[in-house]
Amino acid sequence: MGKIDYSCPLPEKKLIARFKLVFKKLGNHQSATLLALPYTGRTSNLRYILTDKKLLTKLEFSTKNKIISLVDIDKTNGTHESFISEVIETITQKAIPNDIFKDTYLLNKELIKVIRDISKTKEIVLILTLNQKTIPFSNDIDRLIVQVQKSADKFPITILWSIDTEVYKKYVRSHPSSTFGHNLFYFPTFDKIETEYNIKRLLISKSIEKTDLIKSSFDITGGIAGLFHSYVNLNNESLYGDDLSQQVIKSIKVGIENNNKMTDKLITNNATEIVFNNLSHAVNYKSIKLLSNPTAQEINILNTMFENDCPVSRDEIAQILWGKSWNTKYSDWAIDKTISRLRKKIIGNEIRILTIKNFGYQLFK
Repeated sequence: MGKIDYSCPLPEKKLIARFKLVFKKLGNHQSATLLALPYTGRTSNLRYILTDKKLLTKLEFSTKNKIISLVDIDKTNGTHESFISEVIETITQKAIPNDIFKDTYLLNKELIKVIRDISKTKEIVLILTLNQKTIPFSNDIDRLIVQVQKSADKFPITILWSIDTEVYKKYVRSHPSSTFGHNLFYFPTFDKIETEYNIKRLLISKSIEKTDLIKSSFDITGGIAGLFHSYVNLNNESLYGDDLSQQVIKSIKVGIENNNKMTDKLITNNATEIVFNNLSHAVNYKSIKLLSNPTAQEINILNTMFENDCPVSRDEIAQILWGKSWNTKYSDWAIDKTISRLRKKIIGNEIRILTIKNFGYQLFK
């Protein structure tokens, strides 16, 4: 038996089995949708596939005369404008001018122009990764993509919608020509072989010699990719007390509860038990369920948001954080981190904190 190459994110045969039918659709100029629970590794696998031409050949996908662009929402700041900018930049490999970046109309216009110019000579395959960050503007993206596909010149624009369950559940078809949801494929949590391979790969990359972690990895993590780094870095006993692990478990639990009909296609029984047995006890504050007790500052922020039906400005939040000295101590970074920590504590999507561009935040119920 030859030496195993751990450069691939999964055993090659397993990776091909997961993606072959998806790329077959794309190769036939048919848009498709890849559905997964949050934190299950679909984006990292797609990113790897696009860097390996030999693997694309094994997937029977030709790159001849094609531009293939992966648009990763995690590389944006979670706004419609930054998402469209990322689409343009991944296609053209050029930075967006600042005067265009801040204007949605100009961005959309620029994208259509880019598509028309490139599609005169090449086919474009766009892989769009959408998660909870994009829910407020997913329908806007969908409408724009319809325009993009219609604006193609000689060669077509093919889309792979790589989405998580919350995006899929909350999606409302915005146009009859939308390809969102077409040719639906499932990306389930990893099985035992895939999990042990991933853990071995992580141990090698970190130069950690703990081979005993491999055998128990599937039983402890359930094949949930979002738990792998914490599993390798922490002792088994502290894995589920880790903030990141709790965030992963919380998100998957919400995905399971909101998509019961698809659960058997997206997650193993072992992973389901881990999610429901290891989520820390929720804390109720007013009508919000939180992973842990809110700090005094977080309580004041939530109270202010509850009391206002309109958005709460960043200046108001600064006054909560620094009191009378807010003007001299003001820090956008500190405000962003405070809101980010608060968002991570909120369980479910019944109540969310939305960003109001160039102003502040608002509770969305």
